[in-house]
Amino acid sequence: MAKQTTKIVAEICLYGNGAADVGYGWLARLSDGAMLGNGEPRPGRSQTDCLWQACDHVRRLRTMAAQPKPWTGTVRVFAPGGKLMADTDLNHPGYFGDLKWQPATALEISAEAIEAAASK
Repeated sequence: MAKQTTKIVAEICLYGNGAADVGYGWLARLSDGAMLGNGEPRPGRSQTDCLWQACDHVRRLRTMAAQPKPWTGTVRVFAPGGKLMADTDLNHPGYFGDLKWQPATALEISAEAIEAAASK
């Protein structure tokens, strides 16, 4: 049986340092280039919280766009600092600490894209 390839439907970048008064934030870029989130860390928010919230936003946006259901695929997650990445299922994302991490490939998000996403 041939191995099924998995489509990356979004890339999620996590931000923050884990301090209780800082927490974590996220940005997501969909395969069509649309940006979600604002990257702003929030106190008390974990990396898993951010991952699950980002996946929820991606699914809701897809639903509002009246795309065929179920919308499936894989999201690529970049850990804070951008040196590690992992893939997880959009509809059933794993816990941050349970993901299979590997060295990250280059990911570029322009300052303009970040500012535009933050101003929404």
